[in-house]
Amino acid sequence: MSKERNSQLATRQDKFIRDLKNALIRIENKTYGICRVTGKLIDAERLKLVPHATLSMEAKLTNVEKSTTHSFRGTFRRSSHQAVG
Repeated sequence: MSKERNSQLATRQDKFIRDLKNALIRIENKTYGICRVTGKLIDAERLKLVPHATLSMEAKLTNVEKSTTHSFRGTFRRSSHQAVG
């Protein structure tokens, strides 16, 4: 395995551990399982699959849609400027 790949895996593992530690803090604060965007409870099935989740699927999908739309608009603007300039 390459040095770069090892570094990527180590970084990903560090983030996962940090996310789990933050989940433990939320358990202590009694905020675990509450979406940080909507304030609603995160579905138990989602928490089983992603125990460090801080977003409900509703909030996550809304966030993904916004970033996709934003990226698309940015790309469109760039291509429009390129065509004009």
